[in-house]
This record gives sequence, C-alpha cells and structure tokens, in this order.
Amino acid sequence: MCKQEAEVIHKQITEAFPKEVRVYFRDFPLESLHNWARPAAIAGRCVYKLNPAAFWDYHDWIYDNQTYIGLDNLNAKLQEFATTKGIDGMQLSRCIESKSTEPEVKMSMAVGNSLSLNSTPTLFVNGRRIDGAVPWENLQALIKAEIDHQAKAAAMTSKDDSCCTVTIPKIVK
Repeated sequence: MCKQEAEVIHKQITEAFPKEVRVYFRDFPLESLHNWARPAAIAGRCVYKLNPAAFWDYHDWIYDNQTYIGLDNLNAKLQEFATTKGIDGMQLSRCIESKSTEPEVKMSMAVGNSLSLNSTPTLFVNGRRIDGAVPWENLQALIKAEIDHQAKAAAMTSKDDSCCTVTIPKIVK
C-alpha cells in the first residue's frame, strides 16, 4: 500500500497541484512488516545529506526493490544504489554505520506516534486524517474540494469580515 500511495503522492499530486499543495514527508518505518525499515529510513536521511537531489530517487528505488531487500543484504543494495547515483559509497556507509541520522528518524516517528499513527500510509489533507492508500481519483477530488473551499473562504473573508467575527456585547447597568 505504501508503494502505491508513494507514487500518488510523489508523482501525481506534485504534477497536478504544483503550486497549490505542499507535500511533507515523514519517516514512520514499520519494522513489524520490514525488519530493514528503520535502517532504510536512516540510510535515506544519509542519502539526503550527501546528495539532496538523490533522495526522491532513493525513495522510489527502495519501493521498487523492496521485494529484493532484506536486513542481510541492505548494505550491499545501498552500495549498488549509491554507485548508480554517483554517491560516495564510503561516505554513505560511514553515515549509516554511525547512525548519525537516527535522531531525525526517531523524531519523525515521535511525531507519528503523537498523532496516534499505527499504519502507513497515513495522509493528512489540511489536518484531515486519511488512513491507508487512497485511489488517485478520490484523493484528487478531495484536494480540489479543499482548494475550492479555501478559495471561497478567503473570498468571503476579504469581502466582509463581519461574517466571521464574534463580539461579546457589553453589559449596560
């Protein structure tokens, strides 16, 4: 489900709504499903540190290769990825082994835990929580409705601020 939703989020949303929607990515590795998920998240942060432009390539690569990756071969697979992207494999290995990016992953997971996440993918559209993969057509309709709502609310507020202002009457004695 994450792979399916990653394609929607990373490709379709950014193409359909390049200026209207901001996508925020958070790590929330579920080690119960993939024993290599946390090390892969740590590695992803290392890739970003070494070459920010390669992060989304790594993101997509991990999903494309998840059936071939395990805890036993993750490092070898990461070296293959690094070679194809011109990333210094030794620097990548040092970053991963030192776990210098683990605090970032833990912080991201803490945010997820504070939101009571228990599964991935989980999306939030203007604070509205959506659990699980959502077909593109449904998500697109939801985003369009939210954009329209925000535009109408802004237009109403700019025309007449009294619509949204609450005043407390003074008590006259």
